[in-house]
Amino acid sequence: MTRIKQNVEYERGFKYRSEDLRFATPKAVADYRAKRLSCDTLLEIGAGVGFQTIAFSRTCNKVIAVEIDKERFKFLKINLDKAKNTVLINGDALKEDLQADVIFVDTEREPSEKERTLDTIKPNIKKILEKFKNKNICIEVPPQTRNIELNCEKEYVSLHNKLNRLNLYFNDLKKCETSLVLLPEKVFLNDKNKEKLKLITDYENYSYIYEINPAVIRADLLGSISNKELFLYNGGNKFYFFSNTLIDSKFLKPYRILKDNSTLGKVILHGNVSPADYIRIKRSIESIMPGKVTGHVFLLKENLFAEEI
Repeated sequence: MTRIKQNVEYERGFKYRSEDLRFATPKAVADYRAKRLSCDTLLEIGAGVGFQTIAFSRTCNKVIAVEIDKERFKFLKINLDKAKNTVLINGDALKEDLQADVIFVDTEREPSEKERTLDTIKPNIKKILEKFKNKNICIEVPPQTRNIELNCEKEYVSLHNKLNRLNLYFNDLKKCETSLVLLPEKVFLNDKNKEKLKLITDYENYSYIYEINPAVIRADLLGSISNKELFLYNGGNKFYFFSNTLIDSKFLKPYRILKDNSTLGKVILHGNVSPADYIRIKRSIESIMPGKVTGHVFLLKENLFAEEI
């Protein structure tokens, strides 16, 4: 599956092949990361065609961009032609003697991999950490990568409420164990003040249900957005918060639970439902609904009807 979405903005005016966009860095992500890694001299390993490089050139005095692939390097030279503070190298960064204040590594992985692990990522992360062990390093890895047993900060990036990136920060760049940033809003979350989760098995007496940003769940930061008003329910491999007081959070999408659904005629389904079953279930529910208003149905133990706030 490709990451390219119609509502995601990329650096304009760039030249590239269609396959170069497969894992291209969206502008909001590139700009945010360039600001966090701002320094005098930055070394970028795996520059691709330059989507991240151009952002670094705006926040760093000097950028050394290395790309091993010859075809991508051709486009990198074209796209960075006017960025005079960049040094472009077509080669293997592990074989070069390069000095910088910060090292950023954009790793490569096979799109067909079913399970993401550090062992299959290129360039080899262990070799990167060994070569630049005393430097401040940021390594981007697939956001679904598991079993990361490294002394680093794991920063999950959510773009337009979808899990988009995972950055690993080493040495002085590390601020905590796990963090999350919402883009383009620039809202932050970390693991420093986690609350104990209050679990529930029944939801009949609550007024609001909340969808949770998937990056919060992937980052295991549910406790960081929880409070005494929120109660967590496991809806079959999909978690929801419930409350009786409306909670305002950028990490939660609220819905008001309906006690009377007679005004509904169309519904949007929420839950673990396959694309093949979605239309069938939707039509079955709508066939007995007399109204004209569009509502939301959460497929829990029983169908829960709600309206968007």
